[in-house]
Amino acid sequence: MTVVTRSPDKARQLLDSRVALWKGLEDRQNLNDIDAVVNLAGEPIADKRWTAQQKERLCQSRWFITQKLADLINASETPPAALISGSAAGYYGDLGEVVVTEEEPPHNEFTHKLCARWEQIACSAQSDKTRVCLLRTASSWRRKAAFWPK
Repeated sequence: MTVVTRSPDKARQLLDSRVALWKGLEDRQNLNDIDAVVNLAGEPIADKRWTAQQKERLCQSRWFITQKLADLINASETPPAALISGSAAGYYGDLGEVVVTEEEPPHNEFTHKLCARWEQIACSAQSDKTRVCLLRTASSWRRKAAFWPK
């Protein structure tokens, strides 16, 4: 297993010593012989108020790494069999109590635009050798990062 992380020292404390750690993808030319990629990268969504600057950070922290992964997968002669790429239930926007399905049309709001572009970038890695799976999860709650006080 290989983990790409901004904090290798912290990751080393949490992960088994057999896990390889990469600080980034800048030195990589491809992802040959990697079995699968799970992409959960992104600035925490609830840590700061959504100013214009923070919204840009939220977008770029997801889009940039996902584009880099897609480019590396596409440059591989023996690419990963799967890219499981994070997304969010925010794809559906704020529909209140309405039950939604994957067929729900896009909505013109920030979370949908963020997720739709993120998914579009991930899907650019799709090929006859690499399957792309989009993982639309809800926000996780931590003691240090609650939505309400922000």
